[in-house]
Amino acid sequence: MKKTILVSFVALCIVKIVVAYRLDLFGDEAFYWQCGQRLALAFVDHPPLTALLIRLAVDLFGNSTLVVRLPFLILGAAIPFAVYWLARPLVGDRDAWLAAGASLLIPGFALFGFIAFPDVPVMVFGLCLMASFERATRTGSIGAWIVAGVAAGLGFLTHYRFVLFPAAAFVYLVISKKHRAHWRQPGVWIGAVPIVAGLSPTLLDNLQNEFAPIRYYLASRHGASFQLDAALEFLAAQAGVITPVLLMFFLATLWWTFKSARRGDDRAQLMLCFSLAYLGVFFAASPFEVSGLMTLHWPLPGYLALLPFLPGTLRGFAEAGSTRWRPVVAVLAPALGAVVVGAVLFDLATDTLRIGSVRRPFTGWSEAAERMEEHVSTINKATGSRTLVVADNYKLGANLEFQLGEGAEVYILDHRKNRAHGRARQFAIWAVGEEGLRSRHGEHAVIAVQWSQIRSDHHDAWMAHVGSFFDQFEQLSELHVSTAGKSKKYRYFRYYRGVVKSGEETGSGLEGT
Repeated sequence: MKKTILVSFVALCIVKIVVAYRLDLFGDEAFYWQCGQRLALAFVDHPPLTALLIRLAVDLFGNSTLVVRLPFLILGAAIPFAVYWLARPLVGDRDAWLAAGASLLIPGFALFGFIAFPDVPVMVFGLCLMASFERATRTGSIGAWIVAGVAAGLGFLTHYRFVLFPAAAFVYLVISKKHRAHWRQPGVWIGAVPIVAGLSPTLLDNLQNEFAPIRYYLASRHGASFQLDAALEFLAAQAGVITPVLLMFFLATLWWTFKSARRGDDRAQLMLCFSLAYLGVFFAASPFEVSGLMTLHWPLPGYLALLPFLPGTLRGFAEAGSTRWRPVVAVLAPALGAVVVGAVLFDLATDTLRIGSVRRPFTGWSEAAERMEEHVSTINKATGSRTLVVADNYKLGANLEFQLGEGAEVYILDHRKNRAHGRARQFAIWAVGEEGLRSRHGEHAVIAVQWSQIRSDHHDAWMAHVGSFFDQFEQLSELHVSTAGKSKKYRYFRYYRGVVKSGEETGSGLEGT
């Protein structure tokens, strides 16, 4: 069993490396790379660790998609071992290995382990926090409290959503009569020191920016109405990221954990707190979230707390009753996850299966940058001066900056996507947004417009806003990049003479693009 799991682990890592090498960065990855080039105490929509990891890798090994993703490949590879570390004292060695193996078969865990975004370290640090906190509350070890504090501090340096892990630990120490005594022991307070250290950069950044990042996450990012069917959509999304059959077994595991907790099993109580901190909170919030920005991977850490008990749930289901179909279903559940993981990674690596929705976020950026480079080079030769690069949204702008290298001066217009994802304010801080572009009065520019990202009835209004920055413009070319029958369309324009200086003259962009 161990050998099979380890062989599967090595094979999965090799495939992930191939995928990480072959695929362009998708929009958020490229934006985190931009942050890494402009290191700061924190950023408008996230703490600094993701950008810092990317910057360290690039400084050490050069600038490439594989290097940008390297720290996250390493952290993703640590997930099954962290699962084993968490599960072993809870369920024993055999089921701990099975739980580690299950993490290789669940799409939500296996597929996110190579992308350069914060959820990978969030899961690793969350597992480390749960495992060390479990040992600390069971043994009272000061060393375990320190490890828990370090894991929590690193988590706070990674993403705001990590707060649900220490929140669950706090709730457990409050509601568990057996463990309230820990508040009177030095371990809790010693472990709090690295937590405060991890919180400090984000707290200072919020104080300097009038708590704009926190207000963005708690208010402006999300809608405020109530739609009951959104809860059903939430469950459907979870079925997609976990697979429907495994989701049913996870829910059964959650119910079993709840019943064990009610019977007084304090370890079940602990894991239930961690699981509900994510699954419960995001499910409860789903009917109120109407902006479409609550993404399907946010609740994933809630499944990590249930993973140690999943093999027992599958085994109990297979052994209950005398029907022959039960063992088949128990085997097919993780097998279906393995098929999904294999199919998605195979398509990402080879583009053979043509699963368009999977590849689409990663495609088109290299081609867009090559076309931009051709136009900029031609104009530079004709004018004898450096030409500005302008993109109409943050995903395109970040990828152009990554692909074109140090010589490019990239500006990004105030697209609706920038505001929805909290990036517009960051570009203003970096002076590469619309105000920064206005400061480059009189310089030539080439702008790339991701035409397929603008609603057809808003094309004219958006182009009027784009054109208002310049005296004259002309269309240079159009680029189509097809993926599984669907196309990404880019249009390139040359703008020249003066950039207008007054914000009133340009307007503020188009809300509906």
